[in-house]
Amino acid sequence: MRMASRQRGLVTLCQARAAGISRRGLQWRLKSRRWRKILPGVYAVTEAGDPWLQSLEAARLWTGDAVIMGLTAARLWGL
Repeated sequence: MRMASRQRGLVTLCQARAAGISRRGLQWRLKSRRWRKILPGVYAVTEAGDPWLQSLEAARLWTGDAVIMGLTAARLWGL
């Protein structure tokens, strides 16, 4: 899925459904370990180069638009 490439290898359940993936198709992908559940409604479809950044993106997708602050934001900006 192209969407996953723009989201560090992640898709949401809504995005998967909009792409035409059925409930059964999602279950098959999870059972066959092609995808893995990261957070409720957020799935990794590929491995990310940096798992930490992928976890931040997963939080953003899960919450709808998370705000990253404090030490996490400082690390993200390379401080």
